[in-house]
This record gives sequence, C-alpha cells and structure tokens, in this order.
Amino acid sequence: MALAWAKGVFAKQQRLSQRPLAECPAATLPKRLQPYLLTFDADGKPTGLQADRYDALAAELQAQWLAFNRELKQGKPIHLEYDKTSQKLTWRKPKGENQKTRDKAFYEQLPFCDLADVFRFVNGQWQFLSALTPLQPRYAKKVADADSLLAVIVAQAMNHGNQVRARASDIPYHVLDNAYLRVTWVAWPVPVLQALIL
Repeated sequence: MALAWAKGVFAKQQRLSQRPLAECPAATLPKRLQPYLLTFDADGKPTGLQADRYDALAAELQAQWLAFNRELKQGKPIHLEYDKTSQKLTWRKPKGENQKTRDKAFYEQLPFCDLADVFRFVNGQWQFLSALTPLQPRYAKKVADADSLLAVIVAQAMNHGNQVRARASDIPYHVLDNAYLRVTWVAWPVPVLQALIL
C-alpha cells in the first residue's frame, strides 16, 4: 500500500512532500522515525512529510556499509571473518587469546567489594526489593528490612538456606525466616538468584 502510494506520486512527477499528509499510508511512517520525518505545527500536530530525509537516511546507511566493507577487507574487525566461498560472515575468537584469558583480564579490572554492597547499589538504582511481595500479607506485621531480604536472597541463591546464613551473619535465624515468608519467591527462582551471585 505504501509502495503503491509512492509510485503513484512519482508517476505524477511529484515529490512525496508535495502531497497532503492525510494521503500517506500509516505503514509508510514507522513510529520511531515520525519525529524525524514529519513537520509539526505550534500545537505539535503533524502537518507534512519531510520525504527527502528518507534519502538522507539511505545515504548515511550506504556510507556506513561502505566503511564496514572497507574495514572488513583490511581485516580490522578481528572478531569477524568473511568466507568468500559461502559469502558469509562468521564470528571468530581473536588469535592467541582464549575465553579464560579474556575473562581473567576483564575480572582483574574490577575492584573487590562485598556482595551485599553490589545488591544495595542495584537496589538503589532500580528498587528491585520493592517488587518482592509478601506471601502472607495478613500475618506480615511489618515489611522486612533490606539487609534481611538481601541475606535471604544470597542464602537461597547459594543453596545455604537461612540457618547457615544466620550462622554466617549477624542476623538471627528467626529474622531471616520471617523475611523469607514475606517474599514471593516464585518471582526469584533459584537459577536466577544464582545468576545474580555468579
């Protein structure tokens, strides 16, 4: 439909921007490109189409493809290899470097810190602890504090359980047990928790 409309406009020796916006099929304008392709009045209502910007986007994309092709021929993207026979790009590991070496180099750059501090930072940014809802809201007299919730999350993720965690921390077992009862663990399956820890 959009292509037929564009062909019809070009057949009349007109530009797309010369046609009323109401004529333009909705599928012609992706939502993410509308602020870039449309003109707006003072009230923010779309009034017209800046069709020449399609040519500008196409030219930018063409330039990027040419630059990528040039760098590929020079062997600059060391993680990509082009097979002329199959005409396919394949991902490859850089020569002389394996995954363990790269992992070690990456992790050596990270400063050591307490796991609870990592959780506190993440909670400060995204407040994930507030998404944990009580299992038994009628019996939960107060909301579990963040330290107790974090201790329970770590205990479950490491398969230690609350009793082992209580012995290893300064939080009593009954506090951890109450925090555990106040949380819907369906939202935090053990593999997800383990992924957070690891």
